[in-house]
Amino acid sequence: MTAPTRGGGSRPSGLRAPWGTASRPSISRAPSRGPRPRCTPRTALPSSPSPITSTADIVNTGHAVQVSSPRGDVLTLGRDSYELLQFHFHTPSEHTVNGQRFPLEAHFVHRAPDGRLAVVAVLFRAGAPNAGLRPVVERLPARKGVEFHYEHLETDASYFLPKDRTTFRYEGSLTTPPCTEGVAWVVFASPVSASAEQIAALRRASGTNSRPRQAAFGRSVTVERLGEPAL
Repeated sequence: MTAPTRGGGSRPSGLRAPWGTASRPSISRAPSRGPRPRCTPRTALPSSPSPITSTADIVNTGHAVQVSSPRGDVLTLGRDSYELLQFHFHTPSEHTVNGQRFPLEAHFVHRAPDGRLAVVAVLFRAGAPNAGLRPVVERLPARKGVEFHYEHLETDASYFLPKDRTTFRYEGSLTTPPCTEGVAWVVFASPVSASAEQIAALRRASGTNSRPRQAAFGRSVTVERLGEPAL
């Protein structure tokens, strides 16, 4: 199977997301307050991308540390395209792998032209420092509502991309109120590494901000790989 094309055909400026095109999730609708799927663990190492320069805002929303940009890359699920709006962090993780919770999880939030949302979730294990986290951790707003604007911040989300492109797909909800339904979730099965110091810095900035694991409520969770032909 081939890996996703870098950038997914997006505009050249703004936040860089490396997912490219993925096949459409095979999912079913369920009641509100979506699940956290039980996943099969796999091993992975971070890829080795080249950083880019972009304009970005880093803000402590009081719930999470969030990085946003006026324009972002495009995630394609089947025939649907979603533009990257922002990414933010949860400590500990909101998804679990066979019941195991990870110390950190990043959510890359995308929106389609009609307003529908898709979120790519990346799990972090404690280990080597993550180069993608470095520019964020070095500029963390420590207080709620504090926002920093950087004209030339090097941010490259492909440092967060595992070599194993296996993902778990399901239709769920946002994990913060009002827990909006109809969100297409793409969860990488393999974690990437972050240092204990990076994880601790994000936890200090936003506290423990993960939603408790939810029951499946009959949802269908499928296993697919990025870069497979679209359905």
